[in-house]
This record gives sequence, structure tokens and C-alpha cells, in this order.
Amino acid sequence: MTIKDEEIDELAEKVVLKYSSGIPLDPIEIANKINVDIVYESYEHPFKGFICYDGKRFYIILNKVLLKNINYSNARYTISHELGHYFLGHHRNRLKQGESFAFQSKTNLPMDKKLLENQAEYFGGALLMPKTKFIEYYDLIKKEGFAAILDLKSYFDVSITSAAIRFNKLDLSPCVSISWNEKGISGKGISNKFLELLGENARPEIKLNPDRPEFDKVSMYDESSGVKYHRCITPLSSWMYNIPKDFSNQFFLIEETQQYSYGNLTLLRPI
Repeated sequence: MTIKDEEIDELAEKVVLKYSSGIPLDPIEIANKINVDIVYESYEHPFKGFICYDGKRFYIILNKVLLKNINYSNARYTISHELGHYFLGHHRNRLKQGESFAFQSKTNLPMDKKLLENQAEYFGGALLMPKTKFIEYYDLIKKEGFAAILDLKSYFDVSITSAAIRFNKLDLSPCVSISWNEKGISGKGISNKFLELLGENARPEIKLNPDRPEFDKVSMYDESSGVKYHRCITPLSSWMYNIPKDFSNQFFLIEETQQYSYGNLTLLRPI
């Protein structure tokens, strides 16, 4: 069953209004109020979490091996994702019929289950970062680019990547977010406002170019979050290869990147 992102946003806001006591949202509080038990134990199987139904109650099972602290952003998102399977009615019906949805890689899932996982992923972000509150706070802080993402991350107590994805999905400014490491790109998102700048028919393909030019590169430090990142200027052609060269070589971007031990997050926006 397909469901629009706007419908999931609306559902998430109703859940927040009914079951949450404030921002940052506590997904455990919501689970308790709807009588969904959370089991937090160590398991050898490489899953983060899943939700199941035993004929009487719903349970969210969390793996302490991969989620070291139940209050950290990774665990909070996993719980919110699993609550998506509960609150989305067609997911809940399948759970009651004996199915379970493990929070793992979607690589080998059949298409119908990929659709369900995508819906639960979107719900997880929409629950932790309700659309109305997210937009209101962004309008209030008067920041752009990585500075805005870091402020949103701190306010909603989510990961930087989750804040960047939500920012893109809600199309708040022309930007591109890219998760990557030396092996390649693992995730990406382009806001509609950015696509509009490229032209109505543009369908950019994002590439990773380790040798891309990085003009005026400087190191940045955000005191409130303690996050270090770097900022530079680079042409659009450094990241997108199927845009006409006469355009992409003269279209310059602000590139902001935080480097992790396991990968990097880059945000691109027009100058």
C-alpha cells in the first residue's frame, strides 16, 4: 500500500500531539503510553531493532550490541522507526498476522517490504522532527547550511545525518546532502529547490571525486555542538557529471563536510 509523505507527516504530528510531552521527543514515552513493551538486550544477530506481536501485545526488541545507549540518537531513531510500523495501519495489520520487520539492510528485501521500510523510515524522522515544529524552528534560528543543520540536530536531539535528511525532505532551501566514505556514496538527497536551479528537466547523477577542487578551504567549529567540519567552494561539476559542462563549471557551490571515522556527511548549497 502506498502512502504519501504528506500523509505520514500528518499522522506523525497527530501522534506527537496526543502522546508526547515535548521536544526533544521521547519515543520511549510514546511506546509506554500505547502499551508497547521495549526489550533492550544483547543479541548476536546483527539487527538494531524490530517490532513484533505475540497475539496480545506489541514488543519492540532492541539490540544492545549495536545500540550501546538507549537514549542516544541512533536508538531513539530505531524506536521511532519501529513505532512507524505500529502507527501505520497497514503495517500493524501485517504484524498482527505474524510478520515482523527487522531494522537491517534493505538490500535483499522484496519490493513490498522495501516500501514498508521506506515508510517506517520516513515516519521515524517525522516523529522525532515534526514538520510544523521543524519549519518553525528553522525560520526562528536564521541560519543556513551546516550551521542550520547542527542547530536543528541539537534542538531535536537527533543525528546530524537525520537532521540533514529531514531538512532536504521538507525542501527548506536549495541543498544536497551526501553520505560517503572512501568506498563511495552510501546515501544522498536533493531538495526540489536545488533541482529547480538546475532546470526543469535536470536529473543529476551524483559522483564522488576525491580530486575535486576545493577553493578557499577553511576549518569550522560549532561551539554549541562541539562539531568540527570544513567549508570550501567547488564547482557543480565536481559532484554531478551529467549536467552540461558549460553550465556546471560556472555554477559554484558551498561545500561543507563533517568527517567521521566511518564516513563523511557533505552538504552542498549554491553560493
